[in-house]
Amino acid sequence: YIRRGPRDVRRRCEQFRDNLAVAKEVLHTVPAALQHFSEEIKSDRECVFIAVKADGRALQHAAMSVKQDREIVLAALRSIAYRSIDRPDLQRELIMREAWDGLREDGSFALTVVREWPCMLHLFSASLRRDRSLVLAAVECDGLALHAAIGDVLRDREVLTTCLSTAKDAQIPGLIALFQMSD
Repeated sequence: YIRRGPRDVRRRCEQFRDNLAVAKEVLHTVPAALQHFSEEIKSDRECVFIAVKADGRALQHAAMSVKQDREIVLAALRSIAYRSIDRPDLQRELIMREAWDGLREDGSFALTVVREWPCMLHLFSASLRRDRSLVLAAVECDGLALHAAIGDVLRDREVLTTCLSTAKDAQIPGLIALFQMSD
């Protein structure tokens, strides 16, 4: 259906804006085309999944009802690893900001995310950034994730020991300064 440049994509998507079959075909190769389809297509879980799996940044065009779906948001985050784009951490952060705010309060979702991308701990609620098990999971992957932690967890011996064991040598002076500030 779509073989030419961006103008043709837009025109064709608008022409077939309610056609589920066309949307699925197009979104495999042009995920950003989601913005040109109807609200029904933007609310269709399968269509949005196809788009964000190809390029997580397509989540910005999805309906809010789909942005609440953990699997959709995780697929969007994971797609960044498979694309050669600049600043993947920034792209993941933008995706998280597009997602439903309630996911930032969801402890099991947060645990899944920080196990894959510990640097994303700062995007979750204050109560989760105080949670010992979540912070420990993050620093087990990357000691630098401790920068996002708050509260008593900054004085937890196991968290601090784990943090130092996973930190790279160049990060240790910064972490020691963080420890001193938390006293």
